[in-house]
Amino acid sequence: MSTDSNYVVLIEPPDGQLGTNLTPRLQTLGLPVALFSSIEEAESFLQGGQLIALVGVDDALGVEGAASLLVNVRATLPGVPVIWITRDDPASLAFQDDVPDKVLAHRAPVVDVIRNADELLLRFFYPDVVVNVLRESIVSVMSSTFKTEGQVVRLGLRTNRNLLAYVNGLLPFAGRRTSGRLVVSAAKTYLGELRRRIVPGPTPPSLHEAEDLAGEMCNQVLGRLKGFFWRKSLPVEFGLPIIIRGQNCEVRYKAPHPSIVFDFQEAMGTVHFEFCFDLFDAKELESADVETVAPAGSLLFL
Repeated sequence: MSTDSNYVVLIEPPDGQLGTNLTPRLQTLGLPVALFSSIEEAESFLQGGQLIALVGVDDALGVEGAASLLVNVRATLPGVPVIWITRDDPASLAFQDDVPDKVLAHRAPVVDVIRNADELLLRFFYPDVVVNVLRESIVSVMSSTFKTEGQVVRLGLRTNRNLLAYVNGLLPFAGRRTSGRLVVSAAKTYLGELRRRIVPGPTPPSLHEAEDLAGEMCNQVLGRLKGFFWRKSLPVEFGLPIIIRGQNCEVRYKAPHPSIVFDFQEAMGTVHFEFCFDLFDAKELESADVETVAPAGSLLFL
C-alpha cells in the first residue's frame, strides 16, 4: 500500500472512540486513517515505510504494549506525535523515558480529542518556530506597511484548494530542500478601502490598484520569512506575485500535506494568509543562526 499522503495510525479496542471521533476530521484534511485493534499489527504497519503524521493509541489494549509502541515510535519515527487515551487518571500517566505528546481520558469530549489532534498535526507539519515567524510577520506587515490594527484571530489546517476570497495574490518560493507558496485572499471591497486608507486620493482606486495590495502582502510577509530562512542558512527565492480573481476559484497543486491558514482580522475586514510547504525538512532549522552581515564588496537583498 502506498500514498503520497501522511497516514494517521489509530490503535484501539472495539469499544474505542478514537476512530469514531477523528476519522471525519482527518478525511477533511485528506489524511488517510489506518485503524488497528492489535498493537502488533500496528507496529508492522508503522515499520512499512509509509508516511506517518500522527499515532493514536488507547492503552485499554495493554499499558505495557502501548508503552513499548511509544518507545518504538520515538526511536524509528522521530518527530511523529502520539496522542494517548487512558482509562486511568491522565495526570498520573508517566513513563520512565518518555511521555506521549497528549494524554486524554477515555470518553473525553469529542471536541477535545479533535482539538488536541489538530494541534499535534499542525505542529508536525509546521514547526512552532515557522508558525511564530509567520504570525509575527503577518501582524508586523499589516501594522507597519498597511496601517491596520488587528490580530491573527484563528489558524488551522486545510486541504481544500478553493481560494478563500474573490481577490487572491499567490507567490511561490523555492530554495535548497525548501519550496512552497503563500496565498493572500481578501474581498475586493476590503482591498479597495485599504488602498484608499494607504494612498488617499480624490477618486476611488481601480480594481487593479486594490488587487496589487494582495500581491504586495505576499511580498512583504515572505520577505520576512526569507530573512528568517537566510539566518538558518536556507536561502530561498521568489518571483512576482500572481493575481487570481473570481468566485469559487480553485488552485490545483500537488502538496503532500495540508496548508496552514492564518485569519487576520481588523476593523474593516479579514485577510486570509494561506501558507503551504511542498518540500521542507524541519531538521534544517536546527542549524545555528549565521551572522546577518553581507560579505565585503557584496549586496544582500532580503
